[in-house]
Amino acid sequence: MYHGPRNGVPDFYDTAKVADILNAHKDKILAVRGNCDSEVDQLLLDFPMMSDYAELDADGERFFLTHGHRWNEYALPPVGMGTILAHGHTHIAEKKKLPCGITIFNPGSISLPKGGQGRTFGYWDGNDLYHYPI
Repeated sequence: MYHGPRNGVPDFYDTAKVADILNAHKDKILAVRGNCDSEVDQLLLDFPMMSDYAELDADGERFFLTHGHRWNEYALPPVGMGTILAHGHTHIAEKKKLPCGITIFNPGSISLPKGGQGRTFGYWDGNDLYHYPI
């Protein structure tokens, strides 16, 4: 919701409108807390978003969903081989398989892409993960 003091809020960004859009889809959202998310943000949302991580089984795959500031490629969570560790903290779209058998997937960022990348989001189609530009 808020991007923290280092990033500022872009002119086009309307936090209340974002909350309205997300709340309209609350029954389809599994959210985790980011490093800039706070209890104030939770007050705007009709679904929980304060958990540090969530685990999801989809189409026979195990996903560990987290923001990425705590668990990431360099600080792996306690998960097994074959797990997909999905996180976004760096705002840089990425997909790679580590030698330990864990797949790292970062969807990029819709609102504040970094590293010279364009705005993207991630999608799981039941077989694979993809990045889609906006």
